[in-house]
Amino acid sequence: MTERLLVALTAVLLVDVVCTAEPGASIPRYRYFAEALRLGGGSGKIYSMNTHTLETGQLSIGVHRFDVTINYGATPNAEAGIHFSLYDMQDFSVPAQNISAITPYVKYHLIASRRGEPLDLSVGIHRASAVIMLEKSMPRLLAASVGCSLFFSLAEREKFVATVTASRYGRWLEFIVDADVTRARFAAGVRALLTPEIKLDLFLVDLTRVTDLLFTNFMFGVTARL
Repeated sequence: MTERLLVALTAVLLVDVVCTAEPGASIPRYRYFAEALRLGGGSGKIYSMNTHTLETGQLSIGVHRFDVTINYGATPNAEAGIHFSLYDMQDFSVPAQNISAITPYVKYHLIASRRGEPLDLSVGIHRASAVIMLEKSMPRLLAASVGCSLFFSLAEREKFVATVTASRYGRWLEFIVDADVTRARFAAGVRALLTPEIKLDLFLVDLTRVTDLLFTNFMFGVTARL
């Protein structure tokens, strides 16, 4: 577990040393991309969560195939949300079963680069795991960002999961590479801004099956902010 933790942290810490941005520097349109929702619930990339939180009173809704995520900006630095699968809720005559399928999560943004800090740090709870999220934006280096998410489970069989991600931002597109280091899963995708409020995702969720054209290896999604 120690080796995996070091791998996940090194990606962020090395970039922090080499590519420290000016205080307050930011990537244009970053927050619009950062509001988009990941596959497992909460804002983020594909597997990784990010440090961004919605502004107070904002609501975002995302759908990836049968999975639905709803996030709400509770305070200037905190958001809360739920994640569930419509596939698991086919029998609406059993409300208790449907409620048990809903996954809640919360996130708090502790350290923010917009306030002149060298990187962003958020903490949260997702399912039965405590989560630490680190992210480093590099406006002067290809308008890119790198980050990692560290999941410490109290109930699941895998007690520790680390993910690492990198993004390159364009005017209307975000290109993403994401890795679940612990489970050796690798993914890539592109996110498009249709408007500042609406984002469209196209992900290849398993790069080891890059020639597999089956529907299960491609993930389409959309996020709308209200």
